Amino acid sequence: MSTPYGATTRYDYVAMRGITDGSVDNLYLDGQKLLGDSGTYSSLQVDPYFIERIDILKGPSSVLYGRSLPGGLVAMTSKKPQQEARRQLQFSYGSHDYKQAAFDFTGPLDDERIAYRLVGVAKDADNQVDGIEEQRYALMPSLSIDFSADTRLTLQAMLQHDPESGYHGGLPADGTVTSHNGRRISRSFFEGDEDYEKFERDQQMIGYQLEHRFNDVVSARQNFQYLDSTVDSGQVYQYGYASADELVRYFTGADEALHAWTVDNQLQFLFDTGALSHTLVTGLDYQRRKAKVDYDAGSGLPSINPYTGAVGAGSPVFYHQYDETRELEQTGLYVQDLISLGNWRFSLGMRRIGWMCPSTIPRMRTLATSPIAPSSSSSPAASVCSMPSTTACRPTPATPSRSTPTPPRPTTRCRRASTTSPCWMPPKASSTRWA
Repeated sequence: MSTPYGATTRYDYVAMRGITDGSVDNLYLDGQKLLGDSGTYSSLQVDPYFIERIDILKGPSSVLYGRSLPGGLVAMTSKKPQQEARRQLQFSYGSHDYKQAAFDFTGPLDDERIAYRLVGVAKDADNQVDGIEEQRYALMPSLSIDFSADTRLTLQAMLQHDPESGYHGGLPADGTVTSHNGRRISRSFFEGDEDYEKFERDQQMIGYQLEHRFNDVVSARQNFQYLDSTVDSGQVYQYGYASADELVRYFTGADEALHAWTVDNQLQFLFDTGALSHTLVTGLDYQRRKAKVDYDAGSGLPSINPYTGAVGAGSPVFYHQYDETRELEQTGLYVQDLISLGNWRFSLGMRRIGWMCPSTIPRMRTLATSPIAPSSSSSPAASVCSMPSTTACRPTPATPSRSTPTPPRPTTRCRRASTTSPCWMPPKASSTRWA
């Protein structure tokens, strides 16, 4: 994880194997992509208190997950209902008047057939930067139903309200990393304007995970997730020195609404061919996202002295910059075979993608549309590794246990045999990729 934008915690930035890209979120929850739009302010964030486990899957993963960075991905598993009754209350206090209260309740609702879980968190904190606050109120209820020993349905929702989301600005290197005219800018200095500073975000998520085991060989899963997010933001930011001791400032703001849903249908087969043990996974997934954004801008704001805090004269001019509608639609058919031979693991996979993502921007009473024509690509992949004798890669054909979080799609975490070409597909292309 990296934080390239100062002390901000409003987003989770992922940089793996030296690769990062602001246009792609490589964050997954319960095996499905968190389909925010990192090209806008509507990148989604899950509170850490809601997470049971985090897996870091290094290396290209587009064979199973489609459009993603070749460095790897972060797979999060949320807290699920348990049959054993548990209660937890947590209170935290820390630097910058950080205060957090959280609870986690789980247990059965009947005789080992229905279980629930209710997780909630509330936090409030100041920041190392003067005049900045962070606030969050979030709730995650879930219900698990065992229709039989082989069939389970888990219903889940997440409601999150972030009235304040901390600092998201930056200061020039001249005066922070190095001294400027023999002086350095205080770490608590705020270059913005509290009258315009805001970042209010609301997130809602509902979904389900349906599992059925036909026999010891064949099992099926379907995962569904619907996301809804709104963001109202405004920020005055510095853009370098206007004079020896003054920073020039501008304003940017956005009003955004995002709706997205994903569905993944999966079949898993466990079988042997001679000395080889196979875990074969095949499936069809679909992703759709639509984000509407209204951008505002402003210039002529008073400059500010970062050493004294003195604000100069100015005549701010604010204007509506443009509206934009951003859409993404992707359908993927995939198959992967994880083969075990003693301590050796071989992975073979293929994914076929069909997708499009048009963007419509009305400008000055004219409609500028930059659609990306529907395209498709195939992504074969292969890898090999040696595992310690005590490590078991192949899942056992047993009824899933609530005490064990549902893993993401089976995928080897071993080093790839070679990386001869990128595994991230540009927005407009038909390509074949090997990893």
